[in-house]
Amino acid sequence: MHRLGPIYTAFIYAGYSGRYTAVLAGEKPNIFPLDFSDRSLVDVGLYPIYVAVALFGEPASASYDPVIVRTGIDWGRTCCVAYQGFPVMVGQFKVYTSALAEVYGEGSWER
Repeated sequence: MHRLGPIYTAFIYAGYSGRYTAVLAGEKPNIFPLDFSDRSLVDVGLYPIYVAVALFGEPASASYDPVIVRTGIDWGRTCCVAYQGFPVMVGQFKVYTSALAEVYGEGSWER
C-alpha cells in the first residue's frame, strides 16, 4: 500500500441475488420487501466498507444515494466514504456479480 503514494481508490462488491429475477417479474420475494429490511447496503455493502475501514480507519464522513427497486429497497449504488485527503468510492450491488476490488494511488502505474 505504501508504494501507491496518495490514494485514489475504489472498492466494488457485487453479488447477484437470484431473487432479483422474481422482482423483475413483478413478484415480491422475501428478501426484497421493506418488511425484511434486506437492503443492499446492509447486506453486501458491509463487506467493502469493512475493507475500507480496516485499511484506512474511521472515515471523516460518508454518503449514500441508493437506487430503489419497485419493492422499495435499494439494490445498490456507490457510497462515498471520505478520509482526510482522499475519497473511497465503495460500490455495492445485488443485481449483478463482480469480483472487482481495486485500490489506486499515484504510484499505481509503477510495477
